[in-house]
Parts: sequence; C-alpha cells; structure tokens
Amino acid sequence: MQSLKLRDLKLFDCKLSDDQLRGIAQFAGLKELSIGTSSDEATDAGFENLSKLVKLQHLNLSCPTFGDKGMIGLASLPKLQYLAVGGSSITDAGLSALSSMNALEVLYLSSTEISDASLPAIAKLPALKVLNVANCQEITDAGLQSLATMTMLTELHISNNPNITEPAVRKLKAALPNCKITSDFPDK
Repeated sequence: MQSLKLRDLKLFDCKLSDDQLRGIAQFAGLKELSIGTSSDEATDAGFENLSKLVKLQHLNLSCPTFGDKGMIGLASLPKLQYLAVGGSSITDAGLSALSSMNALEVLYLSSTEISDASLPAIAKLPALKVLNVANCQEITDAGLQSLATMTMLTELHISNNPNITEPAVRKLKAALPNCKITSDFPDK
C-alpha cells in the first residue's frame, strides 16, 4: 500500500488530543496545516510534535491551549513563512523562540498575552511583511516604537490596544510610510 502524501490539512471544530497531534506529525510532507480546536486535551506536549513537520510553510493554530512550550517547539521549522496563533496562550517567554524563524513573512498574534518585551525580537525577523498584534492588551506606545525600524513591513494591525495612543501611531506611520497600519485612529 502506498503511503498517503498529504500536503494540506485543515481541521476545525474538532476535539484533538496530544496523541492525535502526534499522529498528524507523521505526515512529513505537510506544507500547510490549520487546526481550530477548543479542546483542552491538546496541550503543548502534543503541539511540540508539530516540530517534526520540517516542510511546513503555513501554520494556523486557533487553539487556546497552545502556549509557550509549543511555540518554542515550532522554532525549529526552517521553512515556516506564515504563522497564525491568535487567541492562544503565548506570552513573551514563547515569543523569544521567534529569533530563529528567518523565513517568517506573516505573523498573527492577535489576542495573545504578549507585551512590549516581545516586540524587539519580532522587529529582528528579516523577512516579516505582515504583523498582527491587535487586541494584545499589554502593548504600549513604548513597545510600538520598537517596530519603527521594520521598513519591510507592508501591513501592521494594532487596533484594540488600549495602551497605544494616537500620537504614537502617527509617529510610527511616519517611520513606516510604505506600511498599511490598521489602528483605532483614523488617518488625518
């Protein structure tokens, strides 16, 4: 029997366990993986298995139990270009693993627990073009200025962050004139 050569797998509204995540990690040819689950049976121990998917380029995890240890496990994915982990339990500790993700072009971190402390590491990602840190309640004006050197950014989403002010957004827009910045403040 010929082995199944999956390249794209999408699993939404399903109940996943760590054992099932280990099973998914056996599909070594996966290039795109999307998982949406509210199951508390899928933990970082299971998500760490996804680090075996070395051909993975696109990963979308809509899982509130995905946290720092899972994120650290993903840092070894050399071809990952798109990472969406909005609504997860990631904190600054997990984001420190991003520094090795040199191919990453799109990063969605909306509604996570990151703060200003994560932004300098994000600013060092050489290929990053799209960043979403909307609804990250601990990001402030000071942290936002860490992103001012990211001239390769084409999109930045910073809305619903109560500690970001209009003057800081204007200053960032001036520093990044080629970037479409979505915030709570209209363009003037």
